[in-house]
Formats: sequence, C-alpha cells, structure tokens
Amino acid sequence: MKKLVLALLICVFSISAFSQQRVLISDDNNILEDNQSAILELFSKNKGFLLPRVTTDERNQISNPSNSLLIFNKETQCIESYVEDWHSIWCLEESLFPINYVHCESPTEVVEITSETGRVWMDRNLGATRACLSSTDVECYGYWFQWGRFAEGHQCRSSDDYIIGLADTYLPDDGNEWYGKFITNDNDPKNWISTQEDDLWQGEENSTNNPCPKGFRLPTNAEWQAEIDQGSWTNAADAFNSNLKLPLAGGRSNSVALPFSVGLSGFYWASSVDNNRSQNISFSTNIIDLYSDVRAYGFSVRCIKD
Repeated sequence: MKKLVLALLICVFSISAFSQQRVLISDDNNILEDNQSAILELFSKNKGFLLPRVTTDERNQISNPSNSLLIFNKETQCIESYVEDWHSIWCLEESLFPINYVHCESPTEVVEITSETGRVWMDRNLGATRACLSSTDVECYGYWFQWGRFAEGHQCRSSDDYIIGLADTYLPDDGNEWYGKFITNDNDPKNWISTQEDDLWQGEENSTNNPCPKGFRLPTNAEWQAEIDQGSWTNAADAFNSNLKLPLAGGRSNSVALPFSVGLSGFYWASSVDNNRSQNISFSTNIIDLYSDVRAYGFSVRCIKD
C-alpha cells in the first residue's frame, strides 16, 4: 500500500511539473495555470490545505526547525511559524480579547490552571509568551499595565512614554496623543488620568477597560489574600512555587517610565481600590504583602476566571 501511494505521488508531481522545477497540484485536469512566481501551487474548488497538527510537546521535538516552518498547534488553537523561535501568527484565542486590543507581540495564550484555593486562573501573566520556568524567566514577565487602562499599547514593555499631560478620558482613542503611550505623572495623586475613575477594572461584565480575555477578570484584594493564606506564602519563592508560578517581573515607574526591580520583586494589580490608590500584591526575597499604590505605576496583571 505504501509503495502504491508513493507511486501515485510521483506520478502527480511528474505530470504537474512545470519548467524550472515548479509544481502544480490540482484535482481538476482542466486547470493548468502557469503562475511564474510560485514554485508550488495548489488548486481545488472544494478542498483545503492542511497543516501538520501537533501538540506543543510534539512541536518542540521538531529537530532544528527552519525559519518560516508552519504548524497548527492543537493545544493553543494557533497557526504558528518558526522564526528563531515559535510565534503565533493567527489564533482562535484572538476572539477572546476585546476589539482594538493591542497585542505587543502575539496574543497571550489562555491556559487555565487551578490554584491552591481551588480557583481557576490563567497560568501566565498577560503578555507572557509562556508559563514560567523560573521566577526570573524573562519570557514569562509579560506586560506592565497602569491601573484601569485598556490594553491599547501602553502596557508594552518598550512603549514610548508621554510626559506632557494626562489622559482626559478613560476610553481608548487613537486620536489622542497619549494613545498607546505610558503616561508619566509624579504629582499627587499620581494617576494617568485627570479624573478619578474607580470602576474601570471591576469584574468582567461591569468593567469598562477589563484587559483580561473573555471569562476572566482581575482578582480582588481578598482573592489575592486567600492565595497567600491558603498557600502560606511568606516571600517570592512561595509565590513562584505555588500553582500560579508568579515571577519577579518588576514594574515601571510612574515618574520616568523606567523599569524597576526586574528580577527582584513582583507587583500584581488587584481590581480593588483604596481612596485614590489601587491595591496590589507585592513580594520580594523576604516579604510578601498587600499594598495600595498610585495608579500611574506599571504593574503585572494575572487574570482569574469569573
């Protein structure tokens, strides 16, 4: 049977081959188009081209992949291409994010894990390209969000800063000069917007600017506290050794937009507010606790299932 299939393939390629080693594969003998720019052309009116369908582990076992190699990842539901590393070029997951959501690279893969409290979370920070292999794994650090802002590009780690004023609306609008930029502000209350808006990240349905994918939202302060209590977290090592595997992603300064404490501390927003500040969980080598910080800071976001 294998010899028969091989013989048929050789026959198809031989009959359909053009000059200069160009090939047309068609299920219609009347179609013999001669497109000079293509070394391989496929033609059918009722069939498609099927990429290899593999899991992430199977993909990673491909030896010495060539740049531009294509596969379909069954786990992430993404078409992926290899260019020095594997990158998602189209995913079903994209529909999980709001319209106009800016993905700094590829969309964050939505992989669920269950924490020690029994709650379901994403297994990585928003913007991370993978779940963490260590607490200082730069591939899993992800974005830095200013509290309450939509993912219009300001959260990208290399986004430009905006130093000449504050946002006058919480709605993303690419007509504004600050759109997609990290807004700096060192004047109290050190917010990125000129008005105090407390409801921007409150839940999935009631949140105006929820940056999490469909079905997820930011955790509350109480939900972060529950993880600390259930896991008996006392420092950064405990936070990473938990099911959440929280890395030391650092943060971005509200005053000069520069990174700080990368590889030394982790800062994760909560949806909860405290007067004109917002709450977060922070940890380093010797401590972990809940704090209230100014909203112009850039901190990590880890989403919990609603």
